Amino acid sequence: MSRQQLHRVVCTPRRLRTSRRGARAQFHPALRSLEGEDEGHRCLHDLVLWQFQDGLRTRLVLFECRAYASRLKQSAVYAWRGVVDDVSAVHGPCEGVMVTSTGYQSGAQAVAETYGILILELREPQDADVAGRVMEIRVEITMRSPYFEELTVEAEELHVAAGPRLAWSTDLRLRYADGMEMPLADVLLTGELSAFDAAPTPPHRVERSFDPPATLLDDVMAVARVRRVSAVVGERQGEPSTTTIGVRDRLAWILKETLGGTCVWFTKDGKHHVT
Repeated sequence: MSRQQLHRVVCTPRRLRTSRRGARAQFHPALRSLEGEDEGHRCLHDLVLWQFQDGLRTRLVLFECRAYASRLKQSAVYAWRGVVDDVSAVHGPCEGVMVTSTGYQSGAQAVAETYGILILELREPQDADVAGRVMEIRVEITMRSPYFEELTVEAEELHVAAGPRLAWSTDLRLRYADGMEMPLADVLLTGELSAFDAAPTPPHRVERSFDPPATLLDDVMAVARVRRVSAVVGERQGEPSTTTIGVRDRLAWILKETLGGTCVWFTKDGKHHVT
C-alpha cells in the first residue's frame, strides 16, 4: 500500500452509521478489498477511522484489519505506527488498532506495547483457548409431582348435585369466611411433602377442617359449603434424565487482546461474552 493510496483513502472517507450514540465511523472503501504485497505476503486491507465522544473528550481510533498468510511481524507494527502518526497529523490525536486473523510474533507484541498500538486477534477458538474453562454442563433432572386420590368433603350445604366424593380438578378452590381464596391443592399439600433431598412422600390421608365453613369452588361455580375436606396425597417420581449443555460447539469467534489478555467470545447465535 503506497502513501498516495493511504492519503486518498483517509482524506476522502464516507460515513457509516454506528450503534454507539454520538459516534461517527469513517470507512475507507478503497481498502475494502485491496490486495497488495506486504513483506512478501499477499494480504487484504480494511481501514476504518472511528470518531466518538468519551465523556467530554472526542476520541479517534484507526483500525486496520489484515488477513496475513503468516503471523504479524514487528515491521508491520512499525509501519502501522507511521500510518497512525500520519492520520494524527491531519485529524488530531489518534489511537491505532491492528486486527489480525493469523496471530502475531513476540517482536510485534513488544513494538505494540512500546508505542501504544493495540493488537487484536480475531479467529476461530482453538482448544488451547478454552483449556481450563467450563465447556460442558451436565444436568440430571428427576421429575417429582404430587397426586391426590379419594377426595372427600363433609358439606353442610350442596349447591350442585354432588356426593361426598368429588372428582379431583386443578380448578378446585376454597373461599374462606373472610373472603380469602386458596387452591384446594395448596390447602391439602401445605406441610405434607418431603424435602427434595428426601424420598418421595408416601401416600397418606390428609384432613382439613373449617370453622366457620368454607365455600368449595370449581372454577367460578360454588359447589358446596364444607366443614371438612380430606384426600390421600403423595408424590410420584419419574426416572432421572440427563441433559448436556455443550458450550464449545456454540463458539464461533474469539477476539483476543494481546497485551491485557482480555477475550471477547462470539457465539453462533450472535451473542458475545467478555472474559
